Amino acid sequence: MFILPCCFYNCGWRSGTITGGRSDIGIKPFLVASSLKLVIAQRLVRILCQYCKIQYTPSEAEISYLDRVSLKDGVIFKEKGCSKCGGTGYLGRTGVCELMPITHDIEEKIHEGASSSEIRKVQSDSILNLKDSASKKVIQGITSLSENSGKIS
Repeated sequence: MFILPCCFYNCGWRSGTITGGRSDIGIKPFLVASSLKLVIAQRLVRILCQYCKIQYTPSEAEISYLDRVSLKDGVIFKEKGCSKCGGTGYLGRTGVCELMPITHDIEEKIHEGASSSEIRKVQSDSILNLKDSASKKVIQGITSLSENSGKIS
């Protein structure tokens, strides 16, 4: 097994580990298909300050951004700023992640040299992607929608 780090992709299935990037370093598709077990994509987002975050009712556009994740109580939080957070509204960071286990169907597509869009078609809809993971943290009051919209598409 080997690890191939890839940076700055919005989701794991677009990763150069699976698609074009492997050819840049001379790795054959069958080697990737038989060795790759998991693709991870991650981003850091700022955590809302617990001392000053503000609860509000999101607009229809904000609710639609949250997409597949259920909004409980109809409210989310946003930043305000106070002396504890230096006026930013945030204290610390947390990770949002997407994990894509390599299933038999995905392995076959990699072996065939499929494009990332073809791999995406066989990826299960039950996999929590970066956007869904970030949306869950918004609904839980951990981070804000404005923080996520700039970092995760």
